Order: sequence, then structure tokens, then C-alpha cells
Amino acid sequence: MISGIFRACWRFLCSIDPLPKPLHLNHWLEPDSLLYLRETFKLMKPAIFLAILTLLAGFIANAQPYSGNRHTRHRFAQLTLGGDLTLMPGMGNSSYLNSSGALSSTSIPTQLTPRLWVGGLHFWGHAEFGVHFPLGGVKFRANDALTTTYDPGVETIAKWYPWALTNTKIRPYLGFSAQPVSFRQQTGESISLVGPQSWRIATPLLTGITLMKGNKLLELGISYNLLQSELRYPVSPTTIATTKLPPLAISLGYKLMLDTTVGSEKNLQNGKTQETIDKLGKKLNGWFLGIGPSTAWLVGPSEAVAGFPSLKTPLVQGVFADVVAGYYWHRPDLNLNFAWRNIRTSTDAYGQTLTQNRRSFAIESTKYFGDYHGFCPFVGPAISYERLSATLDGEANSAFSTSFNGFRAGVTAGWDIRPSRLDWFYLRSNLRYFPGLGLDLDSGQRLGFQQLEVNFIQFVWMIGRRRL
Repeated sequence: MISGIFRACWRFLCSIDPLPKPLHLNHWLEPDSLLYLRETFKLMKPAIFLAILTLLAGFIANAQPYSGNRHTRHRFAQLTLGGDLTLMPGMGNSSYLNSSGALSSTSIPTQLTPRLWVGGLHFWGHAEFGVHFPLGGVKFRANDALTTTYDPGVETIAKWYPWALTNTKIRPYLGFSAQPVSFRQQTGESISLVGPQSWRIATPLLTGITLMKGNKLLELGISYNLLQSELRYPVSPTTIATTKLPPLAISLGYKLMLDTTVGSEKNLQNGKTQETIDKLGKKLNGWFLGIGPSTAWLVGPSEAVAGFPSLKTPLVQGVFADVVAGYYWHRPDLNLNFAWRNIRTSTDAYGQTLTQNRRSFAIESTKYFGDYHGFCPFVGPAISYERLSATLDGEANSAFSTSFNGFRAGVTAGWDIRPSRLDWFYLRSNLRYFPGLGLDLDSGQRLGFQQLEVNFIQFVWMIGRRRL
């Protein structure tokens, strides 16, 4: 059955244009450059992976709606998968240099963007945390000489329901999010006229309503970015102008609540689960494997390349795979992890391209320090072997390539959703931080690699646990 699902997904992906045109209420724009094709496809790859993951999860997981009066550890949290359509009214504008060299202004059109959702409900329907993955940015032409790309990035969301989600009831929510947005302009066909991809971290406020029907959620939401709607953008190598990004977004979403552990609730309540845990003891020690999508945010300083003020480390490092293998000890309740990440970023402006790559292999020791109805936080030290590199391509007299290989110390923290220690898989969230990462250039500047890695959902498979 699973192989049939994979084949159906593959046939579907092969039958569609891998670069769907962004949805506009004003007009459509055909992709017109190899640069746009490459960047859009890189954005689409994780989204396609998550779409297939969502489909598979719907087949292998059991749906179990919340029961408002049963606050057991097996109902503390549930996985939510789905998507939404986000409408951003045309309330922004950008500036550019016209043919006479003077600043002109053009509006950012109304746009409709589809997004995928991966998250989880917690505290028996009172809170939801997760991430939205956009399925494409928005590219439009102001005139024959100007092309603008506006890309709302991966959005990390926290919402609170004052009244818990209940079947057939509408519940309001409040929340906030952190969302990197990028903006770019091109004033001609030549690559030397392509401006930088400038990033801004937006923290909009959220409100809306959610209707629960069985294991399905229908949501109408509003997002408003009160503080970070303006962006200072270099419209030429020497001229900076103010761009106003759309502050308002309206979304309509659909999600499925998925659960695979509630079937063990009866054994926990009658004491059989604890009896089995006590009996197995050290047999619960064992190896595990994990994988999940991650992103990384630049949290330390990073200087621009000398002579190119718009070339510096991007604030957001994109989406990458977080792969982990490790060993778990039951009695002390701790893990020894081996984690691999390959984080690559690239930014270009006016004919120059800066590429940065970080390959990191970390050894981590994490200790659980609590268990709140299956919500199990952990923290511990880490040491990582880092391979950092940076390359600037463009003008021959400014190009360079530099690298660093060595060890760095850091910290890992996060939590597992662990209804019991007998489960053969867990859902894990990780945060990693390694201070002091960077590359010193011959010109005296320092490129930052100091990142906060955020792995919100990771599937962890306890090898051999099902046989116990």
C-alpha cells in the first residue's frame, strides 16, 4: 500500500509543472530567468517533501479528536498537518530608479499564496505550535524595466485558545509568529542589475477562529505586522530607498489532527504500562534514528563584504534536513546523539554572488528533566566538528574563497512528546546553538555563521522497541 502511495505521488509530481506560477489577483508573470527557476525549485523541494509526508501520515496514523473532559497524557498533544491560502492585500509599495535616474514608486499587488502546515496541538487543545511552509514567492513587474520578488518565508507560530478546542464548537485564538520575509528588485535584464535579497524578521500578531469537526480543523485567521513593515533597500549599488511591505494577511486553513498513541491509554490507566516498564528495565535502552526539517536563523553579528555593502550572511538559512542517530539509557533518562546538518546559503547582488556552507557533525548528551503529561523537556552540552566555507564570485579583483575546519562547543535543548517509554517512536523538537562561529576575511571583515537551529518536528524511531 505504501509503495502504491509513493508511485501515485511520483506520477503526480511528474505530471505537473514543478514551478507553479504564483497566484495573483492582479496578473500572472511567467518565470523569465534561470536564476528565478533555480531559486523557486530550491524553495519547492522541501514543500513537495512535506506534501508527501502529509499524505502518508494521513494513511498510517489514527485520527482521534480531543475529548474535553479527559486530560490524560495520551491526549495532551496531537500532530496537526494541513495547509492554508493566505491573502495579502496590496497595501505595500516599493521604490526604484527610473530611466532618468530619479526615484519612482510602484505598488506591491494583492497576492494569494498557498502554504503547508506542520505542527501540534498541546495542553489538551489550549495551544498550538507549528510552522507554515510557503509554496512559492511572489514575482511581478512594475514596468518593462523593473521586476520585484517578495517572498514571505517559513513562519513559526504560537497560538493560545482561552477555551479549549471542542468538537463542533468555534473557538477564538490569539497568538504571534516569527516570519522572515525577503525582498528583491531587478532593474534590467543584465545580472549586474539584480539587487540583493534583503531579509527582515517580522513578528506579526495573530487572531482568528477555529471550528473543530471530528479530527478536522477549519480556521480563519488574521495577521497584522505592526512594527516591521518598512525595509531599507539598496535600489542601486549606491542608493538606498524605503520599501513598505504589506502588513496585513488573511488566511483560510484546513488541518487534520493525527494520533497514534491513544490506543495505549487504557493500559496506562489500569497500570499495565507501568508494570511493563518496570519489568523491561534495561531492555528499554537502545539505539534510535531521527529525521526532520530544520531551519537556522543568524543570531550573531555578520559584516558585509568589503566594497559590497549589500553582501552579507542572510538572516535565514533556508530549510535543511536534520539527521540524528543515538543511544537512549532508560534508568538515567538521557540520550547520546550524533547529529548531521548541511546548511548552505547564497546571496547575490549586482553581479556578485556570496556562497556560504556549513557542514556540522555534532555529538550531544541530553538529559530529560521533567515529564508533564508526556511533554518531556531536555537539555545538554554538545561538541561539533565544523567545516565552514565562503566563496565570492564575480569581479576578478574581488573574488575570494576561504574556509575553517575545527571543533566548537554548544548547547542543545528541546522536548519530546512521549506518552510512555514503551512507544516505538516519538515526536521531537530541537534547538541548537554554537556561539562564536564565523570566518575572518583578509579584508578584516567577519562573516557570521552564528546560528540558532530550529528543528520543530523530528520523527524519532526507537529501533527494536516494537518487538518488546
